[in-house]
Amino acid sequence: MNTHMTRIYFIVLFSMLTVLFVNSSMLALRNPLGEAPDEPAHMDYARFVAVNQRLPVQCADPCRSDVPGEGHQPPLAYVIAALVTYPWIDHNEWVPQSINPTFVWNNGSDGQALIHGTRELWPWQGTILAWRIMRMLSAVFITIAVGVVWLIAQRITTPDIALTAVALLVITPQTAIVGSTMSNDALLMLFSSMAIYQSITVTRRRDMLWLGIWLGLAIITKFSAVILLPLILWSSWQALRGHVRWQGFLVASAVVALSSGWWFWRNYTLYGDVLGYELFQQTYASGAIDLWAINTWQQLIQQVIRSMWGIFGWMSLPMPDWWYVIGATINIICIFGIGLRLRHTPRPRDIWWMSGALIVGAFVWLISLGMTVGAVAWQSRLVIMIWPIASIILAAGFIRGVGARLHPVMLLGIALIGASTSMIIWAAQIGPSFRFDMPALAATETPLAVTHNEVFVEKTSGGGILLIDSDVSPAPAPGQTVTITLRWQVITRPAQAWEVFVVVRNPQKVWFVDVRDRMHPRVPSTVFTPGDCFISTHQVSIPAQLPTNEYIMQIGLVDTTTQQRAVKRNDAGKILGDSINVSFSVGTPTP
Repeated sequence: MNTHMTRIYFIVLFSMLTVLFVNSSMLALRNPLGEAPDEPAHMDYARFVAVNQRLPVQCADPCRSDVPGEGHQPPLAYVIAALVTYPWIDHNEWVPQSINPTFVWNNGSDGQALIHGTRELWPWQGTILAWRIMRMLSAVFITIAVGVVWLIAQRITTPDIALTAVALLVITPQTAIVGSTMSNDALLMLFSSMAIYQSITVTRRRDMLWLGIWLGLAIITKFSAVILLPLILWSSWQALRGHVRWQGFLVASAVVALSSGWWFWRNYTLYGDVLGYELFQQTYASGAIDLWAINTWQQLIQQVIRSMWGIFGWMSLPMPDWWYVIGATINIICIFGIGLRLRHTPRPRDIWWMSGALIVGAFVWLISLGMTVGAVAWQSRLVIMIWPIASIILAAGFIRGVGARLHPVMLLGIALIGASTSMIIWAAQIGPSFRFDMPALAATETPLAVTHNEVFVEKTSGGGILLIDSDVSPAPAPGQTVTITLRWQVITRPAQAWEVFVVVRNPQKVWFVDVRDRMHPRVPSTVFTPGDCFISTHQVSIPAQLPTNEYIMQIGLVDTTTQQRAVKRNDAGKILGDSINVSFSVGTPTP
């Protein structure tokens, strides 16, 4: 390849990687926090490491694990995230987001998994800012990993296949999704890519040392990287000779054991289980999966392909069907091309046999994972360790099998169109599916007429909900409506389902009106999050027969379950009753 074409290839490669980084960054910055499978637990792991400066420990009920759901994971990705974001992480108590009561996995109809409150909105601060930075780390990791895929493909095949492999990764939305999420997947792909690249560049014993390092780092990032361990035997057997072969094998194996073995020994000493999976599995109740049923395999293939071509949220917000048709068609063309390539190649190179074996091993792993935690585990990201080699094989099928040799600029155009289309679909269909149920701080900064600064809380609890101030519409005539505006700030998440009560009485304590109203029109108080600020508006109809007089409006909170009122505390924590009193006059009826 001449210098001019080499320059074109590198420009196109750099452009594709830029597109991927931009797409990943846009999702990282715009997608609501936690709206990706298990992301809140991944973030909790990193925050736990930063705050406690130790690794989390699992335990069985009634004991609560330090990081429920993800505490079994090897720690490297979380340690890196904790180190990078340590200056921003709040070290006081962290209250996680609430699960959306109408989420589809809660037998609802809403694809949004979590309730998103004021603290998540711009300007980001503290742990929320740290979470966004953790996501941007994933964008960096995934971009570098795809760049390494180019290096791998350059070594084992041609530049056009290498560029096509990169283009396939850029146009499939799952790549950008992984690069926009706080998890260990992006770092796993980076170390897996480096391990695969190192395995095909081994020429001496020292190279086997680096192969062991990359494999050890991959395994201490996520246990599924053990699928790549055969690379040690394959590399030493292919590249080395005589006693150096066994020395290289032993060196790489020893480095893997030293860099990751301590984690498995820790699990064994803590749990009697080297993987720490037994306690993890108690969290899940896997459904029965019949591997002899055709629909099981149909579900497996369909779900893997659909996840690769983009399912957002917690596998709850799919792309349009026509997009999946395009993606499946591309996959079918590539697989068909692989078949043609094998047919016309009497003896495929050993690297292709090794690659095929890794892919088979990865899917065996995926099936076994589905048997453990259910069919929800059948996602393409869970075999991300073989994405580098799988994308190259698919690209080879497309280029060599089908016979389509595309100019690098054409490939760049396809990558731009594909990636842009997926982002347009996200902006038009997926993004609007998410909502913030609480306003930004700027929307609640304007003071109301009467200042209160009093906290409503259950009698034996701390924290509570602060009533900052209030406003009541001008005095009405009988038969008209009074509008009450209240400005709140959540200090702690209530365990009670609070409603606002409004009682109208005269100075002799004779009641005329008793109204109850939700604090928030969509969100129950039990899912409020500390830091939420919002304004609630309530209307009270004044009875037409009410005589002209001075009246008192009592306003407070009542638990809809127990019918008990919240007590009111001032800044010093002193109980001052259970309501605020607002005086108003009822004037002469209007004609």
